[in-house]
Amino acid sequence: MPIKHQDHTTWSTINRKPIYYQLNIEDIISGDAKSIIVAVDSPTKANFVTRKKHWLEKLLLNDNGFDKGIYVGSDEPTLQSVLEDRELQNKILEVLEGKYHYPCDSIEIVNEEKMFYLKFNLKKGLKPKKIEMELFVNSVIDKLLLLEKLFLLNSIEAKEEIKDYNRQYWVRFILTFLVGISFFYRIFILDDVKHYIIDDMRWFLYSSGVALFMAFGAFIYIFRQQRESSLKLSTSKRYFIGSFFIGLLFFSLVIQESNIFLDDSSSNVTVAYIEKKEKSPKTLAYYFILRKNSIEGLDKVRIDGSIYKKRQKREMVRVSVKEGFLGIRWVFDVE
Repeated sequence: MPIKHQDHTTWSTINRKPIYYQLNIEDIISGDAKSIIVAVDSPTKANFVTRKKHWLEKLLLNDNGFDKGIYVGSDEPTLQSVLEDRELQNKILEVLEGKYHYPCDSIEIVNEEKMFYLKFNLKKGLKPKKIEMELFVNSVIDKLLLLEKLFLLNSIEAKEEIKDYNRQYWVRFILTFLVGISFFYRIFILDDVKHYIIDDMRWFLYSSGVALFMAFGAFIYIFRQQRESSLKLSTSKRYFIGSFFIGLLFFSLVIQESNIFLDDSSSNVTVAYIEKKEKSPKTLAYYFILRKNSIEGLDKVRIDGSIYKKRQKREMVRVSVKEGFLGIRWVFDVE
């Protein structure tokens, strides 16, 4: 649970910025003060900790310069480039080696769960009633805020989001490919005159159901692949929405064509009367508006331009309807 949501955390504001602090107790028996934490909100869920190395770490790890005495633990590769800044290194050393109101065994600079804080691990024997928390917080808050500025937390977040974006390349490639196939098929191959769907609501439900399944798959994949950050959920949501609409576009074609090309049912021929003729000026599509209840669920049918010219209002036409492989009725022929 983030520090600011814990029951024993106190907060105040400095220059309109929320400051959170807490005093942790060693155990019930001794009652010694264990640590003091002073924290501010962080823009990133990046996890890292910086502290002085123990003697054993110095002995086992053969590092030079800044790394010789300072331990950095992180899941953020970009943090290393941030720590190359000389001003930040000097400030970290100043904080970790500084003297404070109360003696400390060690000091940690930490970022986790969207909180950036200093943790002062106190020496044993210090009782909580002897600690003046507000005085201590006021004495260290300037150091914390300067560290927050020097650590470039927003920059760490941005760089890691770019890496997440690159890792999602194949998902974007597949979605783009599906869009391209859908538009190519609709423009150059699909003949709507011979693919007129009657049960369009069932067609839509089938298509949206499969698209929703694909969108959930994309959401789960992106959510698992995405690093822990403040944008993890919102990025996954965007992929969910995009995958759904692209899936709807693609699978409406797949279901329509599968329903037609795999249909081996015999056609039912029904006589209908033309109530009205329509021509779309934008798409140059031709339609007959049929008399109501001529064919259940079919009030309008797209026809070829030659038939449109030959037939007049109130004339009779023969409409052949097939049941469809998936139970989605479609117009086989109009004559």
